[in-house]
Amino acid sequence: MLHKVFWFFLVILVLAGCSDNRRVDHGTPSTSSVSVTSASDLPASSQPPSEHENPPAKSTASSMTQSSSSDGHTDQSQYVWKRDVYPESDLFKGCAFAEKSASSIRDTGSELTELFYLRSVIKEKFHWGNELTDLDPNGYLKKPANFEQHLTNMRGRKGYYAGFLRTSMSFSDDLISDKYLSVLSDEELEMQKRISNSASFGINWSIDQAKERKMLFVRYTEGVTGSQFDKLENIERGDRLISVNDTDVETLLSSGDFETLYKLLYPKKLGAIGKFVFESRTSKTTKTVNLTSFDVINFMINEKYYAYVDGNEKLGYLIVPRLDTELTYRGRHPEAELNVVFDDLKNLFKVKDLIVDLRYTSFGSLDVASQLATLIAGNYTDDRVFARHKASSGDVSSKSNKETPFIFHCLNYYFPTCAYPDNNADFVFIKRIHRFRHMLHLKRVFVIVSKETCGVAEAFINALLGIDFEVILIGGNTCGKPYFGSYVGKCGIKYNIPEFQVLNEKNFGGYEKGFRPSNAKHLPGIPVKGCFAEENDFSHPWRSPSDPYIAAALQYRKDGTCPPIPKDVKGRDD
Repeated sequence: MLHKVFWFFLVILVLAGCSDNRRVDHGTPSTSSVSVTSASDLPASSQPPSEHENPPAKSTASSMTQSSSSDGHTDQSQYVWKRDVYPESDLFKGCAFAEKSASSIRDTGSELTELFYLRSVIKEKFHWGNELTDLDPNGYLKKPANFEQHLTNMRGRKGYYAGFLRTSMSFSDDLISDKYLSVLSDEELEMQKRISNSASFGINWSIDQAKERKMLFVRYTEGVTGSQFDKLENIERGDRLISVNDTDVETLLSSGDFETLYKLLYPKKLGAIGKFVFESRTSKTTKTVNLTSFDVINFMINEKYYAYVDGNEKLGYLIVPRLDTELTYRGRHPEAELNVVFDDLKNLFKVKDLIVDLRYTSFGSLDVASQLATLIAGNYTDDRVFARHKASSGDVSSKSNKETPFIFHCLNYYFPTCAYPDNNADFVFIKRIHRFRHMLHLKRVFVIVSKETCGVAEAFINALLGIDFEVILIGGNTCGKPYFGSYVGKCGIKYNIPEFQVLNEKNFGGYEKGFRPSNAKHLPGIPVKGCFAEENDFSHPWRSPSDPYIAAALQYRKDGTCPPIPKDVKGRDD
């Protein structure tokens, strides 16, 4: 018996130590729980050199002029720019501001150090790196007085990062937006993690950045248990937040003081007291609710999944705000959560159709998205490709390009609840035991989308279309993000550089303008069968059949027609 236990834990350690090759989309630079509907400071123009030479292959020659200091350490404070010569990014040590240096004070560099580093790392990572017109970093020196000013310069309209990327002909104006040009400080990235994974008051927010007023509204409540649930029952979807702990929210939004706002909404510690004053969506009266911060339960499938009764059949409904690989409720892996949910949809609700609500889904893992698609489509996905990762160096058949299949089993074998192996069976790490047991084998899926549907959520749609599985879009235009990347950087600044394009089995991935329902001819995206529905103002209860999105899906399912598009919709086709 003891030797079996020993080998069990040995395999666990080996699997846990294996490198994780999953591709994760980090989404837009706005936080996972706060939606900002205005664009960030984006580049308006760039000033490339007059010559437009085709850059040669990456050279190992150095463009750095180095000298040794008296203590034997290399002085890297002076650099000579040589067109199309890109030293390895790791060679550039030091930072413009000593407090941001990860190593010793002797490695303190300069603003130019960081610009040369950025130039090389872009060349190494950028999807269109072979198209770049090389820009001399010396022409972008701003001589910032402090780190905050330096950060602003790096991500501003005339910053080196945006200007350099834009010299690529393929990185056109259609692609220049905050979904590709995210530049964050380490503190801002940490803030995002804290918002996603730590203490909260259990409310998901949406910011309306209208020109006349900037306001914060309740989207929905999440991860709520115990006494906190009773308090949050008094808060409605669409309620406007007036103040927190006597601090006026509209003032914070108008001044751009998001740091203070985040600290109020997402305290670092559990048990923090928050005094929230709301304006009711329904009565327009004010109400005060005292809440205590708690460890939020991160459901991948938000709240309780649901089934609408439609005649003699049931229509399943899932709200999926995230498709990531983080542990969720009670440490359960998302794969286990999916298995539990689909067990209920198949065996308890016995659904014949399904709505997947992705209106707020903007980041996550391609592996998890693939598993969701497989559980829905079942046999349609056998031996098919969910996503091909097209690298910048060649076509989709290149060995440097990877594929994500439609995944019909659990990848995390060390979570036995993922697939419920028989109690009397030896626990063996093979796909046969860990195959998903509750695939629905549907013939179509309704997908609710909006302008915040982005990245992995769009890859989910594109993958199903690539195997000719029927997708019915309900809502508006998706964001258009077929290019994925990861945050890289140094000196307290991280850059989300687009690295590869996601294609479906038919090798299609050109949805830079997003997807749209077929009757929404006023929108720019690629048409997919379905119905336009308004971006609602949270005026309907969560999961209500009166929600314009859900109402449109129910109408289409009933008779194949769509609700009329309102006459005041800009550019509407009559």
